[in-house]
Amino acid sequence: ICLSSEHLFVRYLTEEETEGAAALGSTAAHAAHAAHAADDDTEKKRQREKKGVNEPEKKQRRDEAPAADTPASLVNCLKAEGVKLSEKRFLKVRPYKGKTFVDIREYYEDNDNNLKPGKKGISLAVAQWEFFSKNLQEVDAAFQSCSKEYKLLLPESQKRVTVSNFKGRTLLDIREWYEKDGEFKPGRKGISLTSDQWTAIKSSANGVSAAL
Repeated sequence: ICLSSEHLFVRYLTEEETEGAAALGSTAAHAAHAAHAADDDTEKKRQREKKGVNEPEKKQRRDEAPAADTPASLVNCLKAEGVKLSEKRFLKVRPYKGKTFVDIREYYEDNDNNLKPGKKGISLAVAQWEFFSKNLQEVDAAFQSCSKEYKLLLPESQKRVTVSNFKGRTLLDIREWYEKDGEFKPGRKGISLTSDQWTAIKSSANGVSAAL
């Protein structure tokens, strides 16, 4: 269709003109598509750069979030099944005769394959645990250096925290001592902790204090 200032007339486009117009339209469409794709790439790049800047902060927040919930779940665990120190050793906070104790104990299986508390272990009163936890760094330093001369006397008892070495392994011993002929000796009531077991207790210390 062609327009003139004097009149309007209609003519059919030739085959060459038709192909030229189609090619021009296709070129324009490709150009528009390329421009749109370039804009998308620029936006995606901008988003990646933005994500790269903010990602460490988001990652840090994700790492920190569980820590805020840990005390509550740990407290519940300590009061129920306990923190597992080994296959049959557990750290628990439990009531006994109206008082609360921190119990570090080895369990055994009865005839029905149920775990029962054994004689090998130690129970700490609240005051004893608080004193022990306040000296945690000191105790750990003695353990790491395998200081056999170290001893921590727990209040209101004959319980002591000492360090020993058995067959090349450093052990942290929490035990009740007794006096004989003017000399103090380690008794049967107590428990010796390996490095992994001691590490588990250190990691749970805040939860134990919160549970008391």
